[in-house]
Amino acid sequence: IAKKYLDRGTERLFYGITNPKANKFIKVIATLANINKHVTFHDSRDTFGTHAVRKMPVNLVQNLMQHSDIRTSKGYFHLSDDERDEILEKTNWN
Repeated sequence: IAKKYLDRGTERLFYGITNPKANKFIKVIATLANINKHVTFHDSRDTFGTHAVRKMPVNLVQNLMQHSDIRTSKGYFHLSDDERDEILEKTNWN
């Protein structure tokens, strides 16, 4: 859905708009995607952070999210026991 809106020739989906306006757009996108719950721009940021810390070093996530304190970025670690075990099994300990 977001790609459709990016095809308007801009580099950003929500370029130059206020947070309330972004939240209105996100509600429209959520409705189109049949997501029937309250969503905001901050939710998308939280989702990005949660997924990013699973795939990137936490200091890179800190930089991308512009957190001044690494502890803020570490707050996005929401791993289940199964996810933790999977990561440990894939770790090369040599």
